[in-house]
Amino acid sequence: MARASFLMVVLPLLAAALPSFTAAADPSFRIVGYIPEYRHWDSLERWDEVLTDLTDAILFSIEASPSGELRSLDRLPSPERLNGILKIAGERGTNVLVCLGGAGRSAGVAEAIADEASRNTLVRNLADLVESRGLQGVDVDFEASGHDLWGPLGSFLRGLKRELGSKLVTLAYHPGQEALLLEHSLLDAVDFVSNMAYDNLCHVPRTEPPCRHSTLEFAELIAGHVQRIGMDASKVLLGVPAYGRHIMTGEAKPYYEIAADGDVDADVHDGYYFNGLGTLRAKVDLAR
Repeated sequence: MARASFLMVVLPLLAAALPSFTAAADPSFRIVGYIPEYRHWDSLERWDEVLTDLTDAILFSIEASPSGELRSLDRLPSPERLNGILKIAGERGTNVLVCLGGAGRSAGVAEAIADEASRNTLVRNLADLVESRGLQGVDVDFEASGHDLWGPLGSFLRGLKRELGSKLVTLAYHPGQEALLLEHSLLDAVDFVSNMAYDNLCHVPRTEPPCRHSTLEFAELIAGHVQRIGMDASKVLLGVPAYGRHIMTGEAKPYYEIAADGDVDADVHDGYYFNGLGTLRAKVDLAR
């Protein structure tokens, strides 16, 4: 499979700091940004700046109850503010999706999809939310443990895609879970998947600190593995972090704080490893 079909996801807003990497420069290249509730801006002008650089913006994140009801909807922009965001997104050709789950936010999802009745309820509630808010789809960041949950996850994703029709259904997954995606045919159930190629704190390869959590070598390892096991690379996005992690403690620091007083051409500043401009350019080349 040609490497040129391998795609990229920017987490959450690094594209805004890298004008040469914008979607307008290469319409076939997907640049996705996760926007958590604590990064929602009051200024629509700021939203405009960010959405211009993205093909897809994902509002992170809501949760589910074990019965399939939606929780934490207050993390989304207010309906009035969301209308303004969607108007800008429409003018820029940017899709706006809602994310379900995430780290520390997936327990209810795991319980809901394990039962057919609650799984169907969750599908209907998500479809209603997408329709009522004018969104372009749902991203599922499923971070619950247990191999026995991947079968129900596949049923959930296929049901959600049937319900949403032409709307987008996407899935975020961790490196090392590729075989599970293939075993349960999850690539066939979604429009694309995002490989979370970061937070590798001396896990692969297993070493001791200092840990550099999202290196180019790690991305190359993932890209090669995706191709070797026969995944459809055109549906796989490569994750890059918009934050650094301390090489000894793993503590996170946002990219904008590092960029404010650091050298953005380097990969380490004040003990924090991040992706400097050179590494980002190399990852963009790898993704293409």
